[in-house]
Amino acid sequence: MGRHASDDADWVTGFIPCIMYKLTGDRTYAGMAWKLLKDQWIAALPSTDGNFYRRWGIRAAIIFDWTYDTLSDADKRSFFTAQNTFLDYMVQENADGTPVHFRSGDTDEIMGWYEGILLAYAVAADENSHVAVVASKPWLGGFSATAADYSTVRNEWFLLLTDLGKGGAWPESVYYDGFTMPQLMLAHACLRTSFGTDYVHEAPPYFTELTNFWLALTTPDLRALYLWGDEGEPGRCRDFSYRGAYLVAIELMAAAVADDSSARSQALSLVYDVVINKESFDLSWLPDEALFFWQPLQWLSNYTTLQPRGYYSDSTAGIGLFKTGWSAAHSLLGVEFSKSEFLDHMTLYHGDVQLYRKGEWVWGHLAAYGAPTSNGQEGTNTLKIAGFPLATDPYLYFVREVKELVGWHTGNDLLLAQGVQAGAWRQNGSWAVPLTVQHEHTRTVVYLPSSDQSLDTVLLYDRLHVLDPRNMPDYNIYRDEEKRAIEASFDATPGGKARSVFYAHAPSVPSISSNALSWVTPAGQHARLRTLAPTSVVYGDVADENKYNGWGECYSAPSELRYHVPIAAAAASDFDVALHVLRVWDDSVSGDAAAEAPVRSDDGRVTGVMLRQPDRPDDVVLFNSAAGPLLPSPSCVGGSGGGPCTYLLGAQAAARGAHRFTLSVGEELSATVPAGTPDLRLIVADLEPGAQYSVTVGAVSATAVEALEGGVLVVTLHGVGSGSKVVSFTKGSEPPAVVSSVAAYSFPQYSGGVVPSDVGNGASPSEIAVLTQAISLLLLAIAAAFN
Repeated sequence: MGRHASDDADWVTGFIPCIMYKLTGDRTYAGMAWKLLKDQWIAALPSTDGNFYRRWGIRAAIIFDWTYDTLSDADKRSFFTAQNTFLDYMVQENADGTPVHFRSGDTDEIMGWYEGILLAYAVAADENSHVAVVASKPWLGGFSATAADYSTVRNEWFLLLTDLGKGGAWPESVYYDGFTMPQLMLAHACLRTSFGTDYVHEAPPYFTELTNFWLALTTPDLRALYLWGDEGEPGRCRDFSYRGAYLVAIELMAAAVADDSSARSQALSLVYDVVINKESFDLSWLPDEALFFWQPLQWLSNYTTLQPRGYYSDSTAGIGLFKTGWSAAHSLLGVEFSKSEFLDHMTLYHGDVQLYRKGEWVWGHLAAYGAPTSNGQEGTNTLKIAGFPLATDPYLYFVREVKELVGWHTGNDLLLAQGVQAGAWRQNGSWAVPLTVQHEHTRTVVYLPSSDQSLDTVLLYDRLHVLDPRNMPDYNIYRDEEKRAIEASFDATPGGKARSVFYAHAPSVPSISSNALSWVTPAGQHARLRTLAPTSVVYGDVADENKYNGWGECYSAPSELRYHVPIAAAAASDFDVALHVLRVWDDSVSGDAAAEAPVRSDDGRVTGVMLRQPDRPDDVVLFNSAAGPLLPSPSCVGGSGGGPCTYLLGAQAAARGAHRFTLSVGEELSATVPAGTPDLRLIVADLEPGAQYSVTVGAVSATAVEALEGGVLVVTLHGVGSGSKVVSFTKGSEPPAVVSSVAAYSFPQYSGGVVPSDVGNGASPSEIAVLTQAISLLLLAIAAAFN
């Protein structure tokens, strides 16, 4: 029984003795499971620990069900008494009938608690009538979803699996994903087996998304995972012998329950490759939940060719990943454009970027719990803007109106990802109309890996339309301590003038010269982060993160702490753009082959860069650098002494398109690029998707070039000459009208939103078909766990 669950190595589950009892018929194992249940569940009640209820609902149900035929009447009475205490705490109500302890937005507890209630109903409702009373609470919502909203717990489940977790990235973090999903997949299989009906019908499609997302999370060498958000175990989060077990558990379980056969075979093939690569994976860490789903390991499907290079999970986490291949020589770039959905462990930063290359994180940052990697910016490769979010209450002060992805495009050697955050820095519940300080922050990430893997290039382009809150008439809506925090943040900005600060991280001590940070990674790779816009910047001191005392509420492992440098414009401006160019290269690449030069139009409407590439013609990448419109201020219902504000937001449409070039048909923009290769690839961002443009470089033209998904134009022109030349693009037509064809979701009404009537121990909810497969391998895994 020395095994562990997916979320806590110190909590044994009792699953192994249950499995051993089913496999051998030896009642000794059932006695071991029952003793564990009495010692760690019954004896611990009553408890006020939310994690206790999240973990033990599913465990108690399975132990009771799998050892049922060995229990005495006294054992059953003891179980039912404890079960009632356990369930009554979870569904305790206020005087108005609302739940006391169920917390909407706490996604891991919402899943775990309700799984426990549903499984309690499945295994015991025929003998313990109180379970049916508990399960029938109206605000729980029964077994069937009726909408994607927060009106019932069951509806919130549906919302999580179809929207907030869309694409497979659980809203809280990869850490929470790693233990919430194994529990969900086990509970789902239990319920489906028990009732013969898939009440959680949205789960199998989600498990397919989960499979693909965790494939995308995995680094090309199968030795690490892309991490984001709150990391509950930072001391070993980079240890793939441990964290790889999360990957194996999720992919192994999804190989049994996902609704897509290709995803299932790809999942099992990845598990095979990870397990075979024994030096980077330790089977003894495999979470107990996965043992129910063990099946013969076999290589069924070439996920290395079937998986797309780019994958985006349009969840509230907003995780985008791009992989150049599946070997130790390849790279993985991750970007994050999270949404403003108020959930536990939500991330407040915008546009974080990390790059894994040839076996190491050449550009990343620490993984930690709490500030600064979830509710601050200092710990990520992102911006702090106008002093926000504030340390006094970071979850109150962040952009609520617009915060989302607005552009995504991938090609064989190109990724473009764009996200915008804009609007007022307050949430509903304020007593005054909030200040619209941030009218636009659009971050564009462009990734351009060389085809020979010798050089990786990442562009960060930030459009910032930010007012100084201290100069606004209604600055006094902030409390004195909030004003002090805002002013202290400005005082700490390098140079003391800029409205934003970019925190750039490095795994080694960086040097600063000529508007660039440079470092050599621990493995000897060369990296340079050059700032091309604005032309005058101020660098803060190199911060050795080992000198920080936990960053407030944050805790992290010493091995996670590295270095960062704040970078800010030397002058204050309401609107400005910033262009940072990261280049990471091998020893085989000469300095000239990794050179770059700024590109700007005379009228200031175009900003970009020309990039020398070692294995192909130069790339020229252009962006819009003209200011967008000011956003409308939010209106307020209530407030001004009449109660807290409920915002009537009007900024979304304006903010989502603020970064785009405003060109009429026939209008031309141009810029001069320096001397380079006789052929050239032109990449123009910030265009209207579907519109057509004509392009001219020197004397060579291309017409009717369509802006692709994400509003990016990509065209290669040959014979343009090696000298300096003018690049121009002209809008030729408007994009076609888009007619929405989104249909409303039809909710199956299995039981009218109440609990089903077919319950009891006639059908064991946990006797999953795959359990009968590969018993010999399962016994080996169990034997390893006991040794």
